This record gives sequence, C-alpha cells and structure tokens, in this order.
Amino acid sequence: MRERRAVKHRRTPAAWVRRGLLAAVAVTVGTICVAQATALVTVRRNPQSAYALSLGDGRITAALADRRMTDSQGKDREAVALARKALRQDATAVSAVVVLGLNAQLRGDGDRAHRLLTYAQTLSRRNVKSLLWAIEDAAARGDTRGAMQSYDIALRVSRPMVDVLFPILASALSDEEVLREFNRVLIGRPSWAPLFIEYIASNGPDPRAGAQVLRSASQRGQPVSGLARALMTEKLVSRAMSKDGWEFYTSFRTNARSDTVRDPEFTADLNAPTVFDWQSVAANGLVATIEPGLVAFAAPAATSGALVQQLQMLPAGSYRLYGQTSGIERASENQAYWQLLCREGERELGRINVPASSHASGRFAGMITVPENCPIQILRLAVSPSNAIGGINGEIRNINIEAVTAFKGNRS
Repeated sequence: MRERRAVKHRRTPAAWVRRGLLAAVAVTVGTICVAQATALVTVRRNPQSAYALSLGDGRITAALADRRMTDSQGKDREAVALARKALRQDATAVSAVVVLGLNAQLRGDGDRAHRLLTYAQTLSRRNVKSLLWAIEDAAARGDTRGAMQSYDIALRVSRPMVDVLFPILASALSDEEVLREFNRVLIGRPSWAPLFIEYIASNGPDPRAGAQVLRSASQRGQPVSGLARALMTEKLVSRAMSKDGWEFYTSFRTNARSDTVRDPEFTADLNAPTVFDWQSVAANGLVATIEPGLVAFAAPAATSGALVQQLQMLPAGSYRLYGQTSGIERASENQAYWQLLCREGERELGRINVPASSHASGRFAGMITVPENCPIQILRLAVSPSNAIGGINGEIRNINIEAVTAFKGNRS
C-alpha cells in the first residue's frame, strides 16, 4: 500500500501528457486540422457549407463532424452521428475515426478508444489529432517511448503544434525516463529540435533539466546557439544555482578556470557572451566596447557607473589583480577603477584604481581578498564622476587575477 501511495505521489511519465492533453486534442488543435483532404478551402472555412454542397463525400462529412466535436468540446451527439455516416461513405476518413475515438475516450471506454486509435494510425501518420491522441494513449499505458515518438511526428508535420506541445514537453523533462527517450529522439536531429532548444533556454520551468537538455543536444550533434547557452547560464545563476551554472558553462567552455579571469586579453570575440564571459554593461552616457585585444571606454564628465564585468567563482583567499592600460590621459582623480564585489548584495571586496597610461607604462596592480561566505563575485571596471571637462577615455589591454593564498576549509 505504501508503495502504491509513493507511486501516486510522484509524477509518473504518464502524467506529463494526461494533464490537459485531451482538451488540447478536442479544442486547440481543431483550428489547425479541420480537414485533411479535398475541397480544402471550403471545408476549412465553412465545413457546413461544404457538406451542403457535397452530401456524399465522406471526407467532407468527417470534416463537419470534426468541427462539431471541436466546437462542443466533445459533447455534440450529432458529431458522432456524422462521423459514423462519414465512415459509411468513406472507410478511410481518418477525421471521422478520430471523432469516434475521442468520444469513446471521453465516455471512459478505453478499449474501444484504443482500437479506433490503432485504426486511425493505420490510415494516416500525419493527422495531428490522432497523433495527440496517440501521445495520451501511450502515456496512459506507461509507454514513454511511444509517446515521445508521436511527439516527434506531431512536431515534424505541424508547425502550429509547437505552441501546444513545447510547454508540456519542457515541463516533462524533469522526469528521467522522459529525458532518456527525448535524447533518443534527438539522435535523429528532428527539424523542431533547434526551436525547442531556444524555447527551453528562455521558458523552461526547470533550469537544471534545461541545462541537461542543452548538454544532451550538443553531445548528439544538435546545434546549440550561443544565445541559448547564455540564457541558460544566466537563468541558473539568477536562481541561486551558481554551481550548476558554472558546471554548465564549463561544458562548452572546456578550458575555463574558476581561480582566475577568463579571456584576460579580450580575444574571445563572442556573439553571445554569458555572465561568466566579459559583458559590456555601460549605460547612461557611458560607452564600453569589447574589441579583439582590448576594451575601449569613454565616460563624460560628472558621469559614473559600470563599464564591463564578468562573474567569478574565486575560491576564498587572497589574490593579486593586475593589468595594463593605454590611452588614458586624465586619471589624476582616480576616476577609473577595477572592483571585486560579492554578488550577493554587491558588497565590495576590493578596489584597484587605474592610473594614467603614462604611469609605469600603464601597468597597475593591487590586492583583494575573497571571504569564505562569498561563493560568487563580480569583477567590474567602473568610473566615478569627474569634474574634468573632457571626462575620461582609454583602453584596457589586459586584466588578470592570480591567487596569493587560499583559505582552508569549506565555504559557509
């Protein structure tokens, strides 16, 4: 008895499609596939008129039955009568079979519904309603592989199915069995996979599951865009899953290290940088561009704020921050500076002023300390307001961090 309760409490693979899928079959998809055969224009726009013009055409009769079934959400008895008539006129009218099957399903006659579904599948593998029905039927029987196969076919044959099925599939991928079968489908590189990858990176409800999907897709040869990776990394970090975000980041930036700056000489030239890469955050009149080999910046007089930044995962300890500039002429007021902040609360951990480039050939250095209770930090180039008429501008040629001492023990 305890085992049955545990199974019931856990969302089984069958549950991921049963919730609302019949409603999607009976209502949402009806606007997508009203008719599957001849007289397409008339049938799609007005099946009642098409039926009046061609009383003996089983496919048109089936289209009208389908419309009646959709409009009544499965409660129209005339829809069932029309479906039976359609099959007498044309035994291959798949829409009529679907109407009868859905009616049987709604009445709780699972055996008859399954027989009709099997017949509908032999008639057509492209009828969207029968495919959705097949998903529900397979899930009800615990056949996750069969459900995923029908998912694949439905998304291949009907672009509008994206809006119906993507949210359900994205929610389902937290289930290991569903994810395993999804990965099996990915091997075939389905045409809808790139759209789904972008969807789950932007809208997936479970960031950890989403990150696993993106990793699996990449391992199976499915292209994953830099934007999708950046969105997923930011989502993990923003939801207090910084370790998961770093692990995901290092799955595609395989040489990245957590104890120093990444891309210290600004040579990466990324189209979609993640929060662990250099990002320009300049605003309100500030300008900062990350170019191959340098960061160029400009700050008008009396203007302050951040220019560029990169998230860090530095272990607790003491560090030396150093770098080199060029083209900075006005720095007498220590207007430009690097700072390291604890990401939580943006508490400053250290600040190193950037002098004029004429000083020490533009080289600068300083010490910073990362405490035990600060697992993720922000390394940021910023400027403070200046009274100088021309403000400040220049270039950062490189910036780096090296450990001096490391604290012992684990972070709290």
